[in-house]
Amino acid sequence: ETVVSHFLSRKLYESAESRARRALAEYPDVPATPKLQSLLARALEKQGKKEEASGILKAPGEKHPAHGGGKR
Repeated sequence: ETVVSHFLSRKLYESAESRARRALAEYPDVPATPKLQSLLARALEKQGKKEEASGILKAPGEKHPAHGGGKR
């Protein structure tokens, strides 16, 4: 999560997207998932991929209501 934020702060949007996608693929059910999805959406928006970013932003509410995660 912090690496993705770092890439975003440095305007390295493709690197941020790549790192966020990799983290989400390898660790899909960690508590940081909603934050990673948000960062991924931001990276996508900065690259002009607004439609894809919109789809990512819908996902946190579906899988992690209230961003607190589901049942544990």
